[in-house]
Amino acid sequence: MKTILFDLDNTLLDFSKAEAEALKQVYEKYEIPLTEETIEVYENINAKLWEANEAGLLSRSELFSQRFTTVFTQLGKPIESGRMIDDEYRRLLSESAHLIEGAGELLTELKTAGHPLYIVTNGTPKVSRPRIEKSGIASFFKDVFVSEEIGTNKPSKAFFDYVFEHIPESSNDAVIVGDSLSSDIKGGIDAGIQTIWFNPLSIQNDSGIVPDYEIKNLKEILAYI
Repeated sequence: MKTILFDLDNTLLDFSKAEAEALKQVYEKYEIPLTEETIEVYENINAKLWEANEAGLLSRSELFSQRFTTVFTQLGKPIESGRMIDDEYRRLLSESAHLIEGAGELLTELKTAGHPLYIVTNGTPKVSRPRIEKSGIASFFKDVFVSEEIGTNKPSKAFFDYVFEHIPESSNDAVIVGDSLSSDIKGGIDAGIQTIWFNPLSIQNDSGIVPDYEIKNLKEILAYI
């Protein structure tokens, strides 16, 4: 395996940390206590909305409009529209660029060894691209593919078809590395490429989606390429 497609969030960049920082600032601004319960409200609503988006049942614009409207309503602070809050939240997200442990060293080693590297993300350009630049990893990659710019999300085969139509390398020796079974790994399987599931928390896989390889730290990738 030579050509490596990397997911971005919680694979190379610590999105969970960025999310926690941004949510803390939003809650503080609107005087919502930051507790396990109020965080869980956001997490549950956010997860369901992204699942609907991934399944093609909800547009990205609808997700952004509904997310904080639903969260604030459930927390007893109903608002007419959460889109303005969501815009501010995503601006805060774009300012956070924490690398996953070992990411910088791994990318240096892979690029030195001559592997073509690409980012494939379901993020949004206004959030993902600034984070890639601020993290200092942009120079490692030949190109970055963002679902909103392509017009389709992982795991759709159309996403991967687009990627391989726009890079010189063949899919025959490609692998995708990502933390999401439902988007990265399923998408890779449907596209006919090798898959490496990044599972640092040792989450049990009951999904029926079976990756070719599973790793708990990024350096383990070297054993499979």
